[in-house]
Amino acid sequence: MTNHENWEKVKEVCGRLIEAGFETYLVGGCVRDSLLHRSINDFDVATSASPKQVHDLFERVVLVGEAFGVCRVILENISIEVAQFRKDLETKDHRRPLGIIPSDVKEDAERRDFTMNALFMDPKTFDVIDFVDGEKDIQKRTIRTVGLAEERFKEDYLRVLRAVRFAAQLGFKIENRAYFSIVKLKNQLSSLSSERVSLELSKIMSAQYCIYGLQLLKDTGLWEEFFNGFELKNEHWSFFKKVFKRINIKTFEEGLALFFGIYLLRHTCCKDMDLKKISEKIKFFKLAKQSQDFIQSVLVGFVTIRNFSSQMDVLKLLDSGDKGIFFKKAIRELGECGFLDKERVKHVLALYENLSISTGRLPLPVIKGQHLLDWGYEGRLIGSVLTQCYEAQLMGEFDCLVEAESWVKKNFKSNH
Repeated sequence: MTNHENWEKVKEVCGRLIEAGFETYLVGGCVRDSLLHRSINDFDVATSASPKQVHDLFERVVLVGEAFGVCRVILENISIEVAQFRKDLETKDHRRPLGIIPSDVKEDAERRDFTMNALFMDPKTFDVIDFVDGEKDIQKRTIRTVGLAEERFKEDYLRVLRAVRFAAQLGFKIENRAYFSIVKLKNQLSSLSSERVSLELSKIMSAQYCIYGLQLLKDTGLWEEFFNGFELKNEHWSFFKKVFKRINIKTFEEGLALFFGIYLLRHTCCKDMDLKKISEKIKFFKLAKQSQDFIQSVLVGFVTIRNFSSQMDVLKLLDSGDKGIFFKKAIRELGECGFLDKERVKHVLALYENLSISTGRLPLPVIKGQHLLDWGYEGRLIGSVLTQCYEAQLMGEFDCLVEAESWVKKNFKSNH
């Protein structure tokens, strides 16, 4: 903890609050991760001081959630969240409390989601203050809610997904009452925003124990809630997890591309209506356009290899940076699992390797638009001819401009 780059600033904030007479502790994830000897992302400070009192102590304070007792202290461009001990009133929208009541450290612990996140640490002595047996649960590698599981989840349904996310990140088991409450409440998560769901699913897919997290989503029924209409048989789900692990997926877009790819390829033919249905589901997750394009182009690539309809399109996809790297790993594993023709995959990968052997990328086109204009080609014909010329070049029909001109004039009639 003390080796963290922001520790001195956190120490200064805590020290100033304590000197002013306010009870002050580190709280939440930083305490949990310190006990687990994991790297700490950021620090949260809990104190008896109100946001106004914090504001009076520091030059730069942002009152980000004053109504909920929360503010941010800025020291040399380092932002540290400081929250007043509080008790939350009931929630109306299963997300935010209607209000808060300033309280003491014990009541502040009792309002939190999981016992492992309800631990406080003295910033001077590093003693842990534990009102909820959170240390024991960490030792048992168990995720347990503070208080009754169903009540705690109903306060904010996102906690259901957070439980699975923490399990995937830490490799912890979910305590039985919490687990069965998740199963019971799984169909209530439709009230969550797409952005909040996407963020949690993304964290699960990029977690250290991501396969465990995916299986928890499946076993609790949460996966079907978010991917209703895209069910996979058990054998296909097993393939999904196997390939997911083998190609070391680390992003949400890669995970979605693989899942929907297996959904598409599970039958001998891929229907346009399946692609359209997938496109609509992808929109639900409110991903950036770049991520949506990534998924769509990878899926089209899978189908193209399956149908062997355009070798050129597959080569271009393999040549498209990070997308191409993922596509290459995915089709190789999908070929091994039988979702794609293994020999066809080997052929197209060998062809790409041969063509890109000198630079690591496909060679630049020999023929450009100006060449076609000089040779008497005009209008709409140019785009079509350029595409076919590049494909012919990659297939070895020519490799210099002289040969290219001869090939073009042999295969296309000019406008003149």
